[in-house]
Amino acid sequence: AILHIISSFYSSNQFEAQFDLEVKFSFLILPIIFGLQKNNSKIDFIIILRLFSVASIISLLVLMGINGLKYFETGNMLFYNEYSYLLHPSYLSMYLSFNILIAVFLLSQKKGNTYCLVFSIVLSLINIYIAESKAGQLTTLILVVFIAFKLIPAKFRKFALIFSIILVLIFGYLAKDGKRFSFFVDAIEHYSDIVGNPEEVTESTAMRILAWSASYQVISENPIFGVGNGDIKDELSVVYAERKFIKPLEMHMNSHNQYLETGVGQGLLGLSILLLLLFLPLYLIKEYPIITQGFILIVALNILVESMFNTQAGVIFIVFFYSFIFSNLGIKSKDTII
Repeated sequence: AILHIISSFYSSNQFEAQFDLEVKFSFLILPIIFGLQKNNSKIDFIIILRLFSVASIISLLVLMGINGLKYFETGNMLFYNEYSYLLHPSYLSMYLSFNILIAVFLLSQKKGNTYCLVFSIVLSLINIYIAESKAGQLTTLILVVFIAFKLIPAKFRKFALIFSIILVLIFGYLAKDGKRFSFFVDAIEHYSDIVGNPEEVTESTAMRILAWSASYQVISENPIFGVGNGDIKDELSVVYAERKFIKPLEMHMNSHNQYLETGVGQGLLGLSILLLLLFLPLYLIKEYPIITQGFILIVALNILVESMFNTQAGVIFIVFFYSFIFSNLGIKSKDTII
């Protein structure tokens, strides 16, 4: 947060710089609030996780109910943005993958009704499928493999590995014919064509590739401190125009990758701090609860394809649970959650 404030001083576009600080204000205030609190008990920790799970279930039932009524009215099954019309599917899927992690954690701790928690997992999986977020579905797949390896005893790890490989193959087989994943695979296979003929690009994954390429160029030109938090889109737009990235220019696209976005705005210094915040705790804290490792995994994967610190939907969720979870790691003695 402090680095973002500093970067606003060398930004030319002060309106965007101030707006960006408003969005990211939670980065400053929430860690302070949690830091000033006394260590919570295990009961408080569990209650917050349960509340998130209950809220997720209620929200999904309402969402499915609304879309169910639309289906009976039109006869059309809605997917992606049409299904998750109040929240971008990527954010919905991120919330739900965390809800799956919470349910598994509570089941492992025997801190909830088994049937309700299993129902929560199934409901989340169904909605992640319907939301059709590529990043969300891939994150969930990786999360399932992660959970399997964390919970299965060491002597059964070989079976877990075999199961994981089979799961990945099944997912790949089912996804290859899906329209959104076929676009994704096609974009990866034809990367050079996309960058070489950007005028013809209209698909979302292909446009992300162009945005990533432009972001890398801006970082290479402003490597240490970046261009400032207010000038990110402006500098990217200059590159879009120079390289004839028509669609990204029209949409005034950001980096669509938080690592690159931070690199563009705050340079390698900011990117280094982001990486430290994400991954240093994994090194410092050896006895990690599954929910903390899983949360870091979910966030690290999702911000690969979205600049999630640019929206309240991303900032509030990530900063709140990052601060909440890590403030609870100080719990000792019989109340330990580790």
